[in-house]
Amino acid sequence: MIDKVKILILEDHPVTARGLKFFLEKSLGTEQPATAEIWYPEQKPATRREPADVFILSVNPRSAFPGIFEKLQREYSIDPKQLVIFCDSSEFRTGLEYLYKGAAGFVFKETDLLELVRCVESVANGQPYICQEAVQKILWHFMPGSEITLNLKSEEFPLTAKEFEIARELSRGLRVTEIARRFNITPGRVSICKSSIFRKLNIKDRRELSARLFELSANRKVV
Repeated sequence: MIDKVKILILEDHPVTARGLKFFLEKSLGTEQPATAEIWYPEQKPATRREPADVFILSVNPRSAFPGIFEKLQREYSIDPKQLVIFCDSSEFRTGLEYLYKGAAGFVFKETDLLELVRCVESVANGQPYICQEAVQKILWHFMPGSEITLNLKSEEFPLTAKEFEIARELSRGLRVTEIARRFNITPGRVSICKSSIFRKLNIKDRRELSARLFELSANRKVV
């Protein structure tokens, strides 16, 4: 985990931009002290700015910022792996274009804002992050004849809701202590949940966990 993260927010609505800046600085303040800067993409910066660790590009119906990726590369020489797409679900296809260009993070605005925090943490540490809702929509996009569902209350689903949340974090590579801090529980409780998850899913290590979770969630029904 890095000690500090500098974030550049690209959002065309001033109130939304300031709200995101405040939320991210506060949410990342304990583990990864954050400084967030706002750039309104239609305005050319007066001077060349210092590079950021993570760039959050807001994609919405008002403005998809045509050519913004190229402009970012000119102004900051950014690596696409530093880019997080914060996207209205209605602009999914536009957001998908940035994934094609190598963006490392993708979060829908309609999801819990904590998903954006997790995404920024992952991208700042060099790991890609796509929220679960976006993963499902991507699968629907490429398999339009299928419906992918995940019913945590189904008798066939072996994990509790809390175990599933912890399993997702384990599959993303987080350590027990990191998961404990994230859910405000003790590392011992996380370890107990981890043992229960592995037993219920009949797996031996984390390498099998992601595949098993996908197998459970990819319950396809022909429409």
